[in-house]
Amino acid sequence: MKSRGIQVEMTALLDVIFIIMFLILVQSETQVTSAHLEAAESVEAREELVAELQVAATELQVVTAELEEVRRDYGTLQRMETGRTVVEESSYIINLSVHTYEDGRVILVELMGDVIEEIGLQWDNRNYASNLLYAVVTEGIRESGAQATFIVFEYDRNEIFQADYSLITNTVQRLRQQPNVFSIEYDINLRGDNNVE
Repeated sequence: MKSRGIQVEMTALLDVIFIIMFLILVQSETQVTSAHLEAAESVEAREELVAELQVAATELQVVTAELEEVRRDYGTLQRMETGRTVVEESSYIINLSVHTYEDGRVILVELMGDVIEEIGLQWDNRNYASNLLYAVVTEGIRESGAQATFIVFEYDRNEIFQADYSLITNTVQRLRQQPNVFSIEYDINLRGDNNVE
């Protein structure tokens, strides 16, 4: 009888040990599963982070390229502005135009926007008008001391006489024999069609 009682106690003890082992196994499996899930989440999080960093790096490259383009454009604009300033400071502009008034046609000579001479264009004074125009413009060029002089001849082809046009263009050609004298001629009806020489 005693040996039967010991067996019964052993069976109960074995049952308890099996239950404890089962609980340990279940708990271990839960911990292993949890560790696997954490590892998987960690890998996914790392992959997401890497993807976000790659996107950010690409955006940074785009922004850097745009910034470099803006810097280049700014440099170009700055050089253009400097160039314009230097040209304005170093050049002189003389405007020639023909106008019809009640007492006849005249050549207006403007130096930097100020009318300095009105030369009458009568048929009997063509040589005088040409010589006076040459003298007035030459004196303006000499007094300016500019590195470059631009003679701008503005006319309206519907109103100017061919003889007046020829007188002015021939005189401008004579003036262009001087160093650093350039001419620009344009019809006010065709402002986009300028001839620069």
